[in-house]
Amino acid sequence: MPSETPGFLIINDFKTRPNAADGVWVLYLLPLSLIISTIKHPIIATPTYKLASLLSTGLLLTSAVIAVQKSKNQRLKIINTWTILVLLLTSVLFHVCFHKDWLFCVLSGVASTLIYFKIYIFVLSKFEECFTLGEAGLISQGVVIVIYIATINVMNSSQGSYKSNVQISTLIIQVGLLGIGTIAVMAYNFKIKSAKAFYITTFAVITLVILLPLHMLLNRSPVLWILNLIFSDLTLILRILYIPPLGPQLQDGFAVFSDEKDRGILALTPIYLLAGCSLPLWIHPSPCDVTDSAMFNLSPLLSGLLSVGLGDTAASIVGSNYGKHFWPDYLENVTFEQYRKLYFSVFVGSLVEARTTQVDNLVLPLIMYIMLI
Repeated sequence: MPSETPGFLIINDFKTRPNAADGVWVLYLLPLSLIISTIKHPIIATPTYKLASLLSTGLLLTSAVIAVQKSKNQRLKIINTWTILVLLLTSVLFHVCFHKDWLFCVLSGVASTLIYFKIYIFVLSKFEECFTLGEAGLISQGVVIVIYIATINVMNSSQGSYKSNVQISTLIIQVGLLGIGTIAVMAYNFKIKSAKAFYITTFAVITLVILLPLHMLLNRSPVLWILNLIFSDLTLILRILYIPPLGPQLQDGFAVFSDEKDRGILALTPIYLLAGCSLPLWIHPSPCDVTDSAMFNLSPLLSGLLSVGLGDTAASIVGSNYGKHFWPDYLENVTFEQYRKLYFSVFVGSLVEARTTQVDNLVLPLIMYIMLI
């Protein structure tokens, strides 16, 4: 299905993933997931999670602004009347709900509006034919939320408030991700192409941005936690920049396993599969709470595995072998699970799976999570 608003894409010089609808509705999935989780689990939601949920309110409103401008075929401008209004409203909500100082509130409002807008435009402009409008928004929202939460965790750690193993490991992973992002940003801004410059930059960032701050915050070595994360993600950067000696080999391997959704320079299919299965665990306010005191329900945590792992596999096997009724222009048969508790969510997920041209590995777990949480 081609893009529904070519005028909007032309005026903004965007090139979205070919043969896919714009998927603007995907913009609302991640913010709604966090907001609904906080509303239904206010007791077990941590203060940081509640801050992220209020940030998601700003992301949700900013996404609505993007949807309106898209419907009117307008050029996206980071600073306009509507984004400023959303920024002010979000800042006031932070001050009223959490009684934070105005500097923190305004910065939170900026993160949910201007920074989100900037990342969204950057993703669509620089990664041509990799995303639809909705997928780019979801990725941009995830980046904003990760940076926001990581910043808050670093600030809390400097005050000595993190002591448990879960909190420490979360901090190490988040700072590691910030370091990987710093490498990518520096490689882009400084046009780093040579192998020598890239490896020097990587070594400097690992030392100064990741290891040294973590040593100061934790008073212990984070090396064993970080090494695996760094070198697994660095392979993606090496392949994209074609940095020897591994870049060419990684690119050849990518070409073998890429499918029709991997039209740009990014290998998104395996990333989406991993993210889709694990997203419900990441965005749940308390995934490790298995006590009945909080009315814990395991189903939302399994929505990624159910929709992508089991549902998608069952649809392919059962539908292709025994299915008789197909949607027009699609080869995927709609199947239904027999479990009463999950019937409606599986039914809706099946409908979306059959009709959407968005990446199902990414959107189906969020849809199922929203209905099960």
